[in-house]
Amino acid sequence: MPRSETTLSHSHTIACWPELRAVLAKRGLTTADLARLSGVPYYSISNALLGYRRPTPRVIRLLADALGIAPETITPRARKGGDHAAA
Repeated sequence: MPRSETTLSHSHTIACWPELRAVLAKRGLTTADLARLSGVPYYSISNALLGYRRPTPRVIRLLADALGIAPETITPRARKGGDHAAA
């Protein structure tokens, strides 16, 4: 199974925050690696990647700084028709 997906059951798979997942995959980093680099707790990153919590601007900034990229590169975009859709 690709790292970008997490199986909740045999029939339900979710993949959230594709912007960050793409950067991690490209660099061969794990969530644990990013937690060590950024100082953001693993569970905070994991919860955001699983879609349980939306990352705060502070967390996005810390992750981006650790990766040496602009925060806009990994800022989750509003999903059309979703809870976070743009007005």
